[in-house]
Amino acid sequence: MKCVRFVMLSLLLVLLSGMFSGLLAAVKAPGKALSEKQIVQLVSGKTIVLEESSGKSSEVFFFNDGELRLVKPDKDYLKGFWNVREDRLCMKVSGDRDCRFVLPEKNSYRLYIPKADNNHEPGAYFASIRTGNAILPQLTSRLNEGVTLPAGTLNAEEVLQLFYDRTVESVTAVKRRESRSYYDPDGEVSQYRNGQKRTGKWQVKENGRICLQMEDRPGKCRIIVREAGEYKKYIVKKNGRHVHSVSYPEFRKGNPYHL
Repeated sequence: MKCVRFVMLSLLLVLLSGMFSGLLAAVKAPGKALSEKQIVQLVSGKTIVLEESSGKSSEVFFFNDGELRLVKPDKDYLKGFWNVREDRLCMKVSGDRDCRFVLPEKNSYRLYIPKADNNHEPGAYFASIRTGNAILPQLTSRLNEGVTLPAGTLNAEEVLQLFYDRTVESVTAVKRRESRSYYDPDGEVSQYRNGQKRTGKWQVKENGRICLQMEDRPGKCRIIVREAGEYKKYIVKKNGRHVHSVSYPEFRKGNPYHL
């Protein structure tokens, strides 16, 4: 019976995949849309500022290996992935995957949102294109924000790599409460403390703060510091007397405890 169910599920997945590919193919690319090769040449290894019609801008670096880093208008610093499919630039960030045509415009380029009726909707404009990762060098300089931070304070990229898709053991500094949390790539966090499970959201800001918002509680943003081989969370104080709140004795790849 299990074998039959597995076969049926496999057939369903194949069918859905075929339907999705068919839908992609049914939408026609605009006449001047860039080809797959042209899109790869345009974005790979580049930092691009994407400007929306609202005037808000995001900054994206496209790694050659298909990863990307995104700084959103609200200064969230996110890890994602990109590829080109059916002559569309596809970006997947926090579980959301969007594919766009790329067309030349005003000595630059603009993304277009595909529509089934082929009246494709104008999207973000490529306000600037720079070779190399222009985001990374800015991260350390944006840590302090007028406050002197402890030696060993991690920048946004370091914090992201530390928590992204990791199961983390934590101990509070004062009450010594132990927790085990999984930081999902989609921005969800699942935590067990004292036998109780709770869920929430996590994100990293461009200034290196990791922010947690658990259930109905207000979100809190803290710095992460490496001290004597151990990672610790600190509450930033304007007077420079930052408060140690949590220690992290262990990080494990993935979600081995199925939190």
